[in-house]
Amino acid sequence: MNKSNIIEKEILLTRIEFKQYFEAFDKYINNENSNAELTYIALKTLNKFKPEYNKIISGIYNPDEDIKFQEYKRQVKQLAIKYADRDEQGEILLNDNKEPIITEQIIEFQNELKQLIDNNKELLEQVNSTNENNFKFLNEQVKFNIYAWKTIEMVPNKIPGIIMYFMFKEEF
Repeated sequence: MNKSNIIEKEILLTRIEFKQYFEAFDKYINNENSNAELTYIALKTLNKFKPEYNKIISGIYNPDEDIKFQEYKRQVKQLAIKYADRDEQGEILLNDNKEPIITEQIIEFQNELKQLIDNNKELLEQVNSTNENNFKFLNEQVKFNIYAWKTIEMVPNKIPGIIMYFMFKEEF
């Protein structure tokens, strides 16, 4: 291995590109047929950028992991159960989707649901704009100093295309 062939260079990547680049290296180092120089670059990259990668992962909003949103959904379910129609034995009537049927106390249900929605307006706006906000976040460009070969001619014959693309993005 010739470490003098490897340089550090600044490139501009979107966060989603960086995430793909990082994950490609993570996958690569577990490959049996790894090239020594590329493994060296991969390990240096993974060690250097793990905190940045973690920031990107934590910056992606997922409503399913949001405790406040899970609590909101639980409260909606409780309201549906509270106002659900019941049979003679007091059992909740369910539709084909196994959701409570609400007809007899629909006005009361709608009033409480509206209040719950009003009380969680910011949360629901965040949830409803998840895709848009994540898209903006992930497509923002950031400068990174990555490890690469000095020239494309120094690259070994067998390296994953995605890694080659990011190392020499300016040439494509």
